[in-house]
Amino acid sequence: MLEEKSERELIKEISDLAGAKLDQVTAEIYLSGVLESLKTGSQDIEAAVPFLRGAVLQRVTRDEGKRKKAVELTIQLLGQIGEHEANYLSSYLSDMETEFQEEGRSWFEKKTQLIADLTNLSNSLDKKSLVKEADEVDSFVKEFAAQDD
Repeated sequence: MLEEKSERELIKEISDLAGAKLDQVTAEIYLSGVLESLKTGSQDIEAAVPFLRGAVLQRVTRDEGKRKKAVELTIQLLGQIGEHEANYLSSYLSDMETEFQEEGRSWFEKKTQLIADLTNLSNSLDKKSLVKEADEVDSFVKEFAAQDD
C-alpha cells in the first residue's frame, strides 16, 4: 500500500523533480495556488489541468522516469482534494500520451530511451534464439530512429 503523504510533502517532492531552483520555486507556488483554488472552488479541474501540465509537469525532465514520477505524485496530490480531480488529470495525460504515441513520440519518455529499451529487447530476443523477432524489432528501431523528433 502507498504511503500517505501530506500535501506539503507531495508539493515538495514534485517541485524537487522540476530541477533548477527557479523551476522548483515556481512549481511550489503554482501547485499551492492550484490546490487552494480547487479547494475554494474558484477554479475547476478542467481549467487547471492544462496549466498544471505546462507550468509544472512539463518542466520536469523525462530522464530516469522523473516526469512520470511527478505525474504520479500530482495525481496523488489531487486525490487529496477529490477522486474526480485525480482521475481527470490521469485521463487528460493518458489521452495526450496516446496522441503523442500515434505520432511516434512520448510525453513521458525520451525517444532515445525508447530506442535503448527496444535495442535491449532485440538483444534479449537474439540471446533466446528468436532471431526473426529480434530482426523485426531492429527494423522498427531503425525506422523509428530515422523519424524526426
